[in-house]
Amino acid sequence: MKELLIQSSQGAYPVRFFADIPALLAEIAKVPRTLLLIDRNVAHAYGPVLAGLMGQVPTCEVHATEDEKTLEGCARVLSFMQQHNATRQTVLLVMGGGIVQDIATLCAHLYYRG
Repeated sequence: MKELLIQSSQGAYPVRFFADIPALLAEIAKVPRTLLLIDRNVAHAYGPVLAGLMGQVPTCEVHATEDEKTLEGCARVLSFMQQHNATRQTVLLVMGGGIVQDIATLCAHLYYRG
């Protein structure tokens, strides 16, 4: 597994790269609390490959559109996090492009700070 250390004003954090889904699943299995936010298109395109992951952790599919980057769109993700009792120790695994990353980042900030 390769790792890139990102330096930010809030401290350093690692970004990890995995060669394949089984390696990712093995790493996720080590984390006691994980929630998956995934672009609906990614979930459908890679469904068979991601079935093990999506069956292993609670999953929220997100429409990756600009319309989803709204209070209503974030409310759906925040409700998902609340329904699954997310805490500061919960890891949000996010799969998708910039829109899904934007939604996940805002929701995590609101949820964990709110």
